[in-house]
Amino acid sequence: MLKKIAYSLVLLIVSTTSWANESTTHTANTHVNTDLHAHANNKHAFGVFIGGLRTDKRTYASYGLEYAYEFNHQWATSFVWETVDGAHDGDRIETYVISALYSPVDKVWLGLGYGKEKIHNENSGRENVYRVSVNYDFFVENIKIAPMIAVDFVDGEQLAIFGASFGVTF
Repeated sequence: MLKKIAYSLVLLIVSTTSWANESTTHTANTHVNTDLHAHANNKHAFGVFIGGLRTDKRTYASYGLEYAYEFNHQWATSFVWETVDGAHDGDRIETYVISALYSPVDKVWLGLGYGKEKIHNENSGRENVYRVSVNYDFFVENIKIAPMIAVDFVDGEQLAIFGASFGVTF
């Protein structure tokens, strides 16, 4: 199942990059290039995250919500809520992370974040989460597609998170 999701994400990324760079509009025998980055003036983004969480034992499906705010073209912040069903001895795990994001190159974001992980069981507790992430933003008008890879450091463990956020800018 996760292989199919991963292959689908790769296919989506490759197909998006082939047509999402720019479009040409014909106006009275002249060509007007319109960049499909209508998001340039939109500082907010809200999306749905779909991906996976890889532990040392196996891979689990994960999903959640993401909000991001761009201060400028180099700095942003994001808040994510992700959930994984069945990962911790069959229990549901919720993760909340707020990150500082830096863009060294257009559309590439490097993130450092801190948050909490909550395991839903009878001994429900919260653990600190430290996240290192990288994502690449694709835009088609105000639609944002952002594949992401991250590593969470939780209670001495390293967890790999991969997937993509699909959302809108406003």
